[in-house]
Amino acid sequence: MIKITHDLLNIAHRLVEIDKDYHVFYNNTLDRFEVHNREHPDFLSLCFTASELDNRVLDTARRTRKENYDEIQDEIDKHNQEIEMHAASKVVQAQTKLADMLAYASSTSHDVIFTKKEEWQ
Repeated sequence: MIKITHDLLNIAHRLVEIDKDYHVFYNNTLDRFEVHNREHPDFLSLCFTASELDNRVLDTARRTRKENYDEIQDEIDKHNQEIEMHAASKVVQAQTKLADMLAYASSTSHDVIFTKKEEWQ
């Protein structure tokens, strides 16, 4: 890894203004920029696959500061809840379709034949 102290847009220096413990490295093995925190040296704070450092690094660093932890956690929880509700809705839809198909099959003398998986989704 290569420590970045100077860059074209002065992002490395401006990042330290956001948090004095941040420092930037270029990980040439993974071809990405990484922001590490001296306070937590064993953990990667941020990583960016962009070809150069730009304002997105600063925007993300500001948004993800530890002072914003509760807001970020609430955002994650809300997103996870939406995913769970969507998945539960899909299960109910599948159950309803299956119940309808079983009711149809039991009320007629016709066999129900599935030719494609998409037909019963």
